[in-house]
Amino acid sequence: MGSTMRKISVVSALLGAAIWMGMTASPALVKSAHAQEIGNQDSSAADTSASDASEGAGTDSPDALPINVAGPWSGTISDDHMGDGGFTITFSQARRKLNGGWTATFSGQPQFLGDFKGRSASKRVTFGLSSGQFNKRSCHIKFKSTTAGGGQILGNYKWAGCGKQFKGDKGMINITPTTVTPGVTQ
Repeated sequence: MGSTMRKISVVSALLGAAIWMGMTASPALVKSAHAQEIGNQDSSAADTSASDASEGAGTDSPDALPINVAGPWSGTISDDHMGDGGFTITFSQARRKLNGGWTATFSGQPQFLGDFKGRSASKRVTFGLSSGQFNKRSCHIKFKSTTAGGGQILGNYKWAGCGKQFKGDKGMINITPTTVTPGVTQ
């Protein structure tokens, strides 16, 4: 009870002084009183609020706008099994939803091509690449970006549902927007 009375006395004194001087309580005085109040709380309550804040730090807000990635992108792909190659993808985007086509070319391998579905958030891009060229119909590549923005998408992928064909294989994709020159076909 003594702690509560001290808090009320400190806040009352600060507000009384502000009124006596003909001012309203400034944000600095209120912030100071609030900081002192928080400092007097037990440590378990302070630890809980800190952990609650850190839990939401890595998540996207539902109101945050997705990264605009619409259009053609190209760059490199590096696969544990097939080595390094070229990668192109064309994103069609409707808000957060992505879809389109892709191509991967590795030295000494047939060109892989197919379609994909994915999502764009404010800080990441994810997609699943599928192709009729994979041995099993459920076989696909699951990609998740580590860096994503208007100028670069970089991330890791793993093969999923492929049985023995690509079991345990993983890799990396690094792409940038492709500049399309009007009147020039690629």
